[in-house]
Amino acid sequence: MIELKTALGDITKMECDAIVNAA
Repeated sequence: MIELKTALGDITKMECDAIVNAA
């Protein structure tokens, strides 16, 4: 459960970074 939450958190951070870089 914790590992899954961490993975989702990392994915969300990566997506945010991608959006910022694309902006």
